[in-house]
Amino acid sequence: MLAEACAIAVSWTEVLIARFELNDALLKHQAGQGTLVQVLRKQERHAQAVRHVRERLDLTYPTPLSRP
Repeated sequence: MLAEACAIAVSWTEVLIARFELNDALLKHQAGQGTLVQVLRKQERHAQAVRHVRERLDLTYPTPLSRP
């Protein structure tokens, strides 16, 4: 039951992060920092780099939360 609650919390957190990223992209687009697609692609590249670092850290320093 705790695992299910954690999964729901994680999915809601992901939704909130996605909304923040979209709002941020819209603001950057409106500020003239590129087309909306360009801004979103740049954000996705950054997110991929962050995920890569997190995966490396999880492999190097496993925690109880990072294990399946």
